[in-house]
Amino acid sequence: MMDPFKIDISALRQQPGESLKFKIDEETTLSSDRDGLRLKGPLRAEFTVENIGGDFLARGQAEATVDSVCARCLKDFGYGLKVEFLQLFVDDHLEGDDEAISVEGDVIDLKPVIEEALILDLPFNRICDPGCPGICPVCGQDLSEKKCDCKKSEIDIRFLKLLDLKDKLNSKDG
Repeated sequence: MMDPFKIDISALRQQPGESLKFKIDEETTLSSDRDGLRLKGPLRAEFTVENIGGDFLARGQAEATVDSVCARCLKDFGYGLKVEFLQLFVDDHLEGDDEAISVEGDVIDLKPVIEEALILDLPFNRICDPGCPGICPVCGQDLSEKKCDCKKSEIDIRFLKLLDLKDKLNSKDG
């Protein structure tokens, strides 16, 4: 079975100005296991590859859901991504041109391009729900399941000097 991310451009190579449309709906894994990032379900992509005078421009959208852990409550959940990508593939790669990718024979590989777009679109802190209350910083109780009775007005020791300064200023005013 041919890799659906590897696009044969041999027919397109002979037709400057023409383009081909492609769709991918594939169960796959990411090549880079960066931060334990794994796809949950299929990766879907729709794109065109256009011959622009001997070079090839791939343009499209991709959708995927990645396994994630909520930054607030630490529960596993699926984080949905929808990204757009644009990539230039060239036969003669110029030194210092970091934007273009060299064409190897008559095949271009879009998997690294789509992966990079997905990874760059991921927020650093992913949350399962904007209203997620998270966990109690004192006892660790998941506050979406049950409220706790912990005293939350503890002063962070890094701010004790500011509290002393506030008390001194208040005593001068009063």
